[in-house]
Amino acid sequence: SILDVDLALIASGSIRAESLGPIVTQEDFMLAFPYSSSMIGLSLNGTQIRNIVKYLMREDVFDENVYTEWFQFSNGFFCEYDRGTGEILNLAIDGKDVQDEEIYTVAMQSYFFCSIEQYFGISVEEVEKNGKPTELASSTQNVMIEYFDAHDFIKLDGEQRLLIYDPS
Repeated sequence: SILDVDLALIASGSIRAESLGPIVTQEDFMLAFPYSSSMIGLSLNGTQIRNIVKYLMREDVFDENVYTEWFQFSNGFFCEYDRGTGEILNLAIDGKDVQDEEIYTVAMQSYFFCSIEQYFGISVEEVEKNGKPTELASSTQNVMIEYFDAHDFIKLDGEQRLLIYDPS
């Protein structure tokens, strides 16, 4: 199920509001997150996750003249990245260092899975080395609505998920 994933990636382009709250109605949420694609689950090893994160941090994504998609990483993800060296200094999921050979379950919207090489720099064939991708949920919106329904008052804790050291 979607709740059993180690890491979920949601494209920031899917989020169509600058802010929500302090009280959020279902209508507010649907306007802020209007896309309801399915969620795909992938089995990726730590090396593949590291390569995907490095691809997402490639230098052209920082060029304001180049369009690229940014992704929101789920709770528990942490990465320190040095733009000067192009290296990941620290990569952890749920407080544990990502291990190269360990298999992690990653969820992403089906739209981005269909173009995984373009958005994540990894081929479907490479992904399938660890098992066939599966549909975890038929609607991203429904998953998020169910989560909000089950958690009355969600308080943001200011958790840092991505630290980027700029060489300038």
